[in-house]
Amino acid sequence: MMAIPFSIAGALLGRWMNDLYLEVLSLNGIIALSGEVVNDNLLLASRFNDIRKTMPDLKAIMIVACESRLQAVLLTSFTTFSGLMSLPYYLDLKQWFFLHPNK
Repeated sequence: MMAIPFSIAGALLGRWMNDLYLEVLSLNGIIALSGEVVNDNLLLASRFNDIRKTMPDLKAIMIVACESRLQAVLLTSFTTFSGLMSLPYYLDLKQWFFLHPNK
C-alpha cells in the first residue's frame, strides 16, 4: 500500500515539471494509476508468498519473485496504458468537431 502515495506523488510531480494543470481527466488518470499499482503489488506479493514457503533466504525470494512476475507486471501495465491512451485522442477528435462544425 506504500506504493500508492509514491505513484500519486510521481504523477503530480510529472504534471508540475511539465507545467500542466491538474484537471478532472488528470485525476481520473491518477486513480487508474493507483489501481494499476495495487494490481501490480498484488501480483508480486502473491508470488512472494508462494516462494516463501519453499525458500528460507529473504533476498533470494525477492529476486526470484521479481524475476518471475516482471512479465506479468509489464503486460498489465502496458494494456492499461494502451487502453487509457485512446482517451485523449478521442477527446481531441471530439473537440475538433465542435470547433470546426463546417468541415
